Amino acid sequence: MAISIELIDGLKRFLRAQDLTYRDLAVRLKLSEAAVKRMFSRRAMSLQRLEQICDVLDIGLVELSAEAGRGCAPMDMLSEEQEQALVDDPALLLAPCS
Repeated sequence: MAISIELIDGLKRFLRAQDLTYRDLAVRLKLSEAAVKRMFSRRAMSLQRLEQICDVLDIGLVELSAEAGRGCAPMDMLSEEQEQALVDDPALLLAPCS
């Protein structure tokens, strides 16, 4: 999963945790609700906007990054098929998590 998608998903989790809607966020950012919805649906925003949202949520980019990392389920157990595939082709260990 791309980091931008993970960050946006992390922001959504923080919004839900704080019971904030896109409308609430829009008011605090002095934007229209449609603009906020568009940012989140397109998963595209500037670093400056990302920082503004973090300020509204009272979180830092480090906290957001940590939350984004939680979105990817850890792989602590492999099936026998997966283990055998790794034994057969060690190059598979170089593949990114997604």
